[in-house]
Amino acid sequence: MLHSRVFIQSLLNTKVFLANTPDVKGKVLEISTVEDFDNDALINMYIQKNQINSIVVSAPVEVIPKKPYFKYMTNVDFSSASTMKIGDSVFEGNTNIKKVQLSASIKELGNRCFYASRIEEIILDYITTFGDECFAYAPRIKSMSIGATQIPKSFAQNAIGLQTLEFTNGGVSVNTSAFAYCINLTTIPFSKINVYGEQSFEYSGLTGFRFMKNTKQMLASAFRYSNINNVVFDPDYNKDVSVSVRQFMGTLVTKINFSKIDATSCLFMFAECQLLEEIYMDPKYVKVPTSFCENCRNLKKYTSVGAETVEEKAFYNCRSLKECNLPKAKTFFPKAFQFCEQLEMDLSAAKDIQGYAFGFCHKINITNMKYTGEFGQYAFEGCQGIEELVINCTLGAGTFQGCINLKKVTFGSNCNTVNTQAFSNCTSLKEINFNGFISTMEDSVFSNSSEIECLNLTAVQSMMFYAFENSKVKSVILGDTEMQRFVFHNCFNLKKVILSKYCEHFFAAAFDGLEDIEFVVDSENKKLILKDGVLTRNDGTLLAVLPSYASKTYTVPDEITFITKHAFTLAKSVEKLEINHFLTMDQQNFSYYLKELVINNQDKENKIVLESFHLSGLQK
Repeated sequence: MLHSRVFIQSLLNTKVFLANTPDVKGKVLEISTVEDFDNDALINMYIQKNQINSIVVSAPVEVIPKKPYFKYMTNVDFSSASTMKIGDSVFEGNTNIKKVQLSASIKELGNRCFYASRIEEIILDYITTFGDECFAYAPRIKSMSIGATQIPKSFAQNAIGLQTLEFTNGGVSVNTSAFAYCINLTTIPFSKINVYGEQSFEYSGLTGFRFMKNTKQMLASAFRYSNINNVVFDPDYNKDVSVSVRQFMGTLVTKINFSKIDATSCLFMFAECQLLEEIYMDPKYVKVPTSFCENCRNLKKYTSVGAETVEEKAFYNCRSLKECNLPKAKTFFPKAFQFCEQLEMDLSAAKDIQGYAFGFCHKINITNMKYTGEFGQYAFEGCQGIEELVINCTLGAGTFQGCINLKKVTFGSNCNTVNTQAFSNCTSLKEINFNGFISTMEDSVFSNSSEIECLNLTAVQSMMFYAFENSKVKSVILGDTEMQRFVFHNCFNLKKVILSKYCEHFFAAAFDGLEDIEFVVDSENKKLILKDGVLTRNDGTLLAVLPSYASKTYTVPDEITFITKHAFTLAKSVEKLEINHFLTMDQQNFSYYLKELVINNQDKENKIVLESFHLSGLQK
């Protein structure tokens, strides 16, 4: 049966029932039968005709479905003892609803039940089961007292008006994004919550967090970018709490005293905390996790006296970090301290420094570091504080690239390989010493170095392409060094090359493009012969026709039986080359001045093939 009644509040707060149906604000429509409840058209018409904005549903409906006439209501009272559940999306998007009363029999609210609604007041103490997104994007609800222990995903996400949250029972699990973006929620009952789900309070207004005895699990990003400015450990906190990645990333913490927990997955724990200035870690921590403090631009001090490993990007871009107390640290993963411009740190215990680990740490000084491992690529790239080095290990690619204040490098006996660009763009480098043999010096190792008066390379066994490109070296002493092309490319300050007593081979293309060089053979060298600008070996090998050769024609002497690779690269005066006897040769590159090649070879079984020549300027 359908009734209309008007409640008028007297001074004595007594409700008066009127049988007629006047158009008066505050009318309440009671729906007491299932037949009436299901008659949407009739109820909708009646509500609009009488401008009803409040209803009481006393009809014995077990599960309340979404009804079209609910959208006009500001107040709804579900009073039936038979009602067990409010179904999915019943008030979703309802911009009029303000207050909903639930009978004690109702134990469940469905998915998106109040999603994006304007609900302001509801008692949830008796609800044991909530659907996903139940109050998500409901901006006007200010307080919640919840009896359930399982809070589903996105439960009140973006409920920006929520200020107070209480749980009547303990052992609560708050699931994914349940209270994310609740920007006015400043505190929560930590003693009642056991599990914090992924992103459960991210971007919320929470101002602090307590590790307590009941804290069991914190999944990824639970408090990321919230307003937390303080993290506290109770005396009896659960040391076995499982903490996942990005917990306090981007929060407002300023100082942390971090007690021992299971930090195996604490990646990005305090990353991007722009106000964080100091961290003290319990001595039981044996590592600094990956990206632990990445992009904390105001972090100034970090202490972890037990840590032996600093994982990848642990302090990446911490530009204000000056004091890092890690006395036991031995292993530094890639980019561990990259861009820590103010860092001053003792690396005496270091055993493994990996790629980019200290790149652009301008105040790092490792002059006296006794390191025998292998430096990773670009490990100290751009470190302006390094002025002198003693190297006793293998260098990775670009290890000291761009160390613009580096002036002196000494290679010890344990340095075997110097990899690509290890010292490129060290524009102040003026002195390089070798106290042991270097087996390989890779591409562009010392490219763009400063003025070096005399470079003694007798200890170097092999040099690759562009090793000293654009450097300002003035003189070079060579041993029996295997060289590739363009080793000294654009080294226009190079005026003298001395072939030491150890030198038995010579590769002219290493000096390709350089014409104003004096070549000298050491008087103690018994194998090389330099005469009239032609360098030969006493076994009948032509090594090079040098820039000092004056004649425009060069005829290969009969005693020459072999011509080495690129022997004519520097022969800038030779316009005509004659070969009148059988010989063997490697592939040749000529100066572009060569215009004419004459081959008189009568041995039909052994011909010199033109494919052996690179003839860029040949005319005849």
